[in-house]
Amino acid sequence: MGYMLYETLASVVVIGVLGATAAPHLINMQPEVLEQTVRGSAANLASAKRLFHAKWLTNGRMASVPGYHSKASKQGFPSGQSSDNRATKADCELIWQDLLQTSAPPTYSEVPEEKYFSWTSSASDKSNCYFVLSNDSASAAIIYNIATGDVRIQ
Repeated sequence: MGYMLYETLASVVVIGVLGATAAPHLINMQPEVLEQTVRGSAANLASAKRLFHAKWLTNGRMASVPGYHSKASKQGFPSGQSSDNRATKADCELIWQDLLQTSAPPTYSEVPEEKYFSWTSSASDKSNCYFVLSNDSASAAIIYNIATGDVRIQ
């Protein structure tokens, strides 16, 4: 018994139509995936920052917080090795690694131009750390201020 030729062809046509319908939707999801990944990472960073701050408060507002490599800023937020509220790239990478317990975001020199998303980190001339997730067509950033502890998405 088995399938007849026209049943097999009908199945192939139906699968082709479904694939053709779904493909554009899946291709256009990259910006949404990027945005959701950045939102989730920002929420994790903010949560970990609050835990660091709580430990700083309960341990007598010392410059070092037990369990962390990052020093506390004057306001009690993770500041890398800086104590003057001025962020460097190394401070930003230490904060990322310390709070999220993952490797620091790679720099552009470590990740050549590729199609998948990659994280980069940098510091401004003030007290902001920038953690940028990007690919060829889109990017979004988490901005962390070591002086105020503010975590926001740009």
